[in-house]
Order: sequence, then C-alpha cells, then structure tokens
Amino acid sequence: SSATIYFPELESDTSQLPSIVLVGGWGCGEKVLAAWAPFLASHGIVAMTIGTPTPWKDAPPARSQALLDASMALQSEHTRAASPLFDRLDVSRRAVMGYSLGGGGAQIAALNDPTL
Repeated sequence: SSATIYFPELESDTSQLPSIVLVGGWGCGEKVLAAWAPFLASHGIVAMTIGTPTPWKDAPPARSQALLDASMALQSEHTRAASPLFDRLDVSRRAVMGYSLGGGGAQIAALNDPTL
C-alpha cells in the first residue's frame, strides 16, 4: 500500500489545520483520488491519499481500518519534530472520505470513531 500527504503552503501563519484521509473504491489504488488532495490542500486542509494492500480483495471493514490507521499516522506528524506539519495540525478536526467501497469504509470508520 502507499500514502501521500498534501498540505497548504506553510507560511508565517501558524494556524492549526484540519485534515482528511481519502481512499478509493474496489480495485482502486491511491492515485484514483489524488486530484482531490491538492484541491483540498489549496483550501487549507491537509489531505492524505492512501492505497490498500489488497484493493481487489478487501471489504469495507478493511478500508475502515486503513482509514483509521492512516488518520492516526497523519496526526502523529503534529508531534514529530522533523515534520513540516509539526505543531500545525488541529487534531480535533479530522475526517475520512472514500467512494464506493472506500465510502463504505469511511462510514464504518465514522461509526467506530465518533471524533471524526
């Protein structure tokens, strides 16, 4: 699997940024939602696109777990000193998004983690 983080240009503004993790549908790799990530980043949202290890075999619960794991990994960038996102993420404003099978995973993730 793979992941890519997109974020707004970080200038002298030190405001906290919301974040979102995106996953595609059945058989789709990370790149299928890649166009959304720069768009979201251009609007001040840190966006992470993810792939899954078995895009042709997994089910919504596996996509849900992948989204939750990726969201936690992204939030850890807030406390990693070498990260460009160090102390920049608003860990209380995070979301997940998907379409088709990924949308089912996003719904399950939201049920399992009400902080989304």
